[in-house]
Amino acid sequence: MTLPLWLAHRPPLQDLPQHAAAVQILSHFGDARWHFSDYFTIHLGRTQYLTVYLAALPFARLFGALAAMKFIIALTWVATPLSVLALLRAIGKDGWLALLVLPLTYNAHALTGFVNFIAAIPLMFFGMAYAIRLYQKPSRKRSWLLAGLLLLTFYTHIVPYGVLLLAVVALAFDRNMRTLLGRLIPVVPSVIAGLIWFFTSPAGLTLARITKPASGSLPPRYVQLSEAIRAFADWLTPGLPGDADPTRFAIWSLLCAMLWALSASRSPSNTDQPDFQKGRSASMRLAFLLPLCIACYFWLPVSYDFIWPISLRFPLIAAYLLPLWLVHAPAWGRRAAGVLSTALAASALMDVGGAFQQFERVELRGLDEVIAKIPQGSRVAGLIFNPQSSITRQASLLQSVAWVQVEKGGAVMFTFADFPQSPFSFRSTNRPPMVPPRWEWEPGRVDPKQDLKWYEYVLVHAGPGTIAVSSNFSRIAQNGTWTLWHQSSFGPN
Repeated sequence: MTLPLWLAHRPPLQDLPQHAAAVQILSHFGDARWHFSDYFTIHLGRTQYLTVYLAALPFARLFGALAAMKFIIALTWVATPLSVLALLRAIGKDGWLALLVLPLTYNAHALTGFVNFIAAIPLMFFGMAYAIRLYQKPSRKRSWLLAGLLLLTFYTHIVPYGVLLLAVVALAFDRNMRTLLGRLIPVVPSVIAGLIWFFTSPAGLTLARITKPASGSLPPRYVQLSEAIRAFADWLTPGLPGDADPTRFAIWSLLCAMLWALSASRSPSNTDQPDFQKGRSASMRLAFLLPLCIACYFWLPVSYDFIWPISLRFPLIAAYLLPLWLVHAPAWGRRAAGVLSTALAASALMDVGGAFQQFERVELRGLDEVIAKIPQGSRVAGLIFNPQSSITRQASLLQSVAWVQVEKGGAVMFTFADFPQSPFSFRSTNRPPMVPPRWEWEPGRVDPKQDLKWYEYVLVHAGPGTIAVSSNFSRIAQNGTWTLWHQSSFGPN
């Protein structure tokens, strides 16, 4: 399932260039050749997205930032079905239903490049499985390990952490107050970390004001129920052109419906009785998570201020929780579902692998040659006039200028550096002009003379727009749909 990542050097995961650039900055911050310390300061304490970046650093120093991020994504894709397998075994069921998650590997979150979110999902399921085993056989050492897993999930992404926290509390419930309090001790460190984040970080403070948005902030945005229903499946598929994705999802949905019917109508046989009794309590305590995630999708806002997405996180978690509702299906049904799910996943793998190769061959053609013209450590702006990919439904070209930072260092715009969840930010004494929200989506509104005066180079895709008639810039390279412009005030190129 990880093969498409390696078939293309730069796979079309929308935010991947920014994540790779962040890892590059953290791994080469003190290296004068990259000039990162000239423009940025490190702020690990202001973000909660730490696990992915810190885990990628050792690999980045050995193999490069992009390879490190691809390795983390591959590890996530491998760990997700294994984590569901661990949870199923913890409740006393075989692992065939874990194969149901394989066709969902290439979902919209993965192709949008929400690496922190998808990396937190297997941590969430491993945490649930470990909590079940801990409460069956308590020990102080296991309690500390669960506390560490909760902290790790929190510092990866807040949404899967919240689901895991609810699961641990539900599994810990006991009429004996002393037993209950003892079981809840592992949640204390991560809850303290969460409260500190909530009341001190920009993202936490923004969420705290969601009922009373601050002046100048964007209000919560909701969608109509009909639109939410139509879009539910969109976040579970990669969204490639054609009918293959909807067909695969329809087959997968019918398969889950069949398993649910078999599971709901079946009483455990005598041979199943021990396993049934072993996992009955845990699976019943966790059953509320699926309808809760579906309710969160329809009830929560899609976005609030700079935080996006919010409600759109929950369809994928709900789909991954489905096996918990299907565990009582007969063995033949579980095995048949596993085989068919694997076939669906193999079909998706071939389509996605081909799309990744086509994206690099067609839409990134010429980018390497243009980037090669940029000196190391330069200041580069990106004007992406057509960010939308014709091969995926994501804006896979939107963050393309960040590839310059991955390859050449320096400073670029558009960048996540001004976002509160970034582990680094621009130095106040040496930074580009502040830009309005959605600047990267509206390159046609950019005034080269005023807005781009800080930059030595401008990377343009499918333009060039007004920069072509600006006396300050001259085109120095063109290859395919990519052009590179140099600002004359910085001297000859």
